[in-house]
Amino acid sequence: PQEVASDTEFDLVIEGVNLPERADLRVVTAGRQRVKIIRARQGASCGDDPQPAGLVGIGCATPTACSPGPAHSNSTRAVWTNLRIPALATTTEYIVCYNTGLTFDRLAWQALPGRLRVGRPAYAWDVTLPEGVTKLTRTTAEVELRVSRPAFSSYSDASSWRVKVVPYGFTCEEIAYTQAHVVFGDGARQVGRDSGPASGYDGPDVAIWERVRLYDVGDELVAAPTGRNFTICLSDQQVNGRAVNFRAIAQEGGTTSLTIHPEEGDFPHPSGVFVDQRFSARAGQSKELRVLGHDLPLPSYDALRIV
Repeated sequence: PQEVASDTEFDLVIEGVNLPERADLRVVTAGRQRVKIIRARQGASCGDDPQPAGLVGIGCATPTACSPGPAHSNSTRAVWTNLRIPALATTTEYIVCYNTGLTFDRLAWQALPGRLRVGRPAYAWDVTLPEGVTKLTRTTAEVELRVSRPAFSSYSDASSWRVKVVPYGFTCEEIAYTQAHVVFGDGARQVGRDSGPASGYDGPDVAIWERVRLYDVGDELVAAPTGRNFTICLSDQQVNGRAVNFRAIAQEGGTTSLTIHPEEGDFPHPSGVFVDQRFSARAGQSKELRVLGHDLPLPSYDALRIV
């Protein structure tokens, strides 16, 4: 199998003969080629299996509606760039599926030979809830965050480890600070900074951050958003006293994100752009368009097209 590192960008190159190349064909063109990546399992079907959540660079609205097309291609190769597969707690194998352009036909999706293997990261995280608490909710006052590694898997000093908590779906580089409603220990809100050093250690391979509070705005305790997923990012390197090269790590047991569950009676408003918005503008004049929504992610990488 071809191996890639988890949560690390890579380019997917497909090679063959007589791949779609001309741009003037009515059905199959170079730009209509599509790929998707599915979990390898017995009985896996490229036409029916969905693409796992969290994969960056390829998006699928349905098992047969995926985009984008190749960044560049010719008759012998097609290349998709800047793909990234999220970290899992175990080494995982995937199947690469390819379609020449007839994406609506589930039988036209082909499994390419071989497997794509994504290795587990050297580190994993876990949380310890207060006694008597069975799941993390918006009213959970404090948790204990532990980061561990298998013995001899790396040789960094645990005292140099730093963590960040970022909204799921963003990379550790895109969000350059710990979110305001996550507080480590007795510190202030960690805007612009990471967690700081761990508050305790359990041998050379386990770092523990005690009293991690998941809601705090100013001096007021405010419930964190419900039904939210967050990624735990870790740095085990420092340059001039500053943590660098943060990367996502998975929870022990395989969960890819830290989830804050809603409580009974919670009715969180769905996030996203409001539908059926209408705009007007005068021809020949510039116009500022304001698209409204609720709880839109920041920073935003959305785009607007007028057709």
